[in-house]
Amino acid sequence: MAGTIIPMVYGKRATQKVPADLLVYTLGSVAGGVCVGALLSRLGSLIWHRPSGVSSSVVDGAVGLLALVYSLREIDLVNVPAPQPRWRVPRRWVVIRPHGVAALLYGCSLGAGVLTRINACLYPIIAWAVLAGRGVEGSLVMALFALCRTLPLWALYLAAKDTNEHASADKLRVSTCALGQWQPAIQLLNAAALAFAGVLLLTPTASLSGVMPTKPGATRQLGTAASRSSVGVPELREGVWSNEREQTN
Repeated sequence: MAGTIIPMVYGKRATQKVPADLLVYTLGSVAGGVCVGALLSRLGSLIWHRPSGVSSSVVDGAVGLLALVYSLREIDLVNVPAPQPRWRVPRRWVVIRPHGVAALLYGCSLGAGVLTRINACLYPIIAWAVLAGRGVEGSLVMALFALCRTLPLWALYLAAKDTNEHASADKLRVSTCALGQWQPAIQLLNAAALAFAGVLLLTPTASLSGVMPTKPGATRQLGTAASRSSVGVPELREGVWSNEREQTN
């Protein structure tokens, strides 16, 4: 993908100071993420209704466990299913004119995340969007994920940017060919990100499970006690004063 988008950008660098095609690709990617996030959240709200006794912390805990499992999968410690679509973005789109249309098509297709090869970090996000069923949050999370996927292209563009066009093209060619060598490091980074997200999601669940009341009616009693504690000092004083008056009488 980098070998397709970046050359399109450099094809216009003599007349443009701003990488317009790369900007279009980024905006298309974010738009694709927003659409898929909203669709997944809507789908989850239609096919799955959270029981009244299940809180959001339970959903977060389940997604946190899933993130930890896929973090172990990234470093080949466990073997869990990772469904992948077979469709790939067509390379023939690169000949579409103007280049901005091709960049938009590439961005929307790859930013959606689920149309092409799925990154391991996306599985917990998909699960959370479906289980939570909150359209705004799902769209924002998917948009952020799509935006992060464009960062390597921006890094390649900035690394290859040079006053000498031929030197920039040589840098780009070397950097693009070297991307495959970074795959183990990228997998390790994905595993670390998944592990961090899993721990972050599981921590509130564990802390809440230790302090929340478990007996029926305990929540109502706790709320009643808390409300009395805020206004109960005068009542207590009146009770003490009334007892003192009865004793003195």
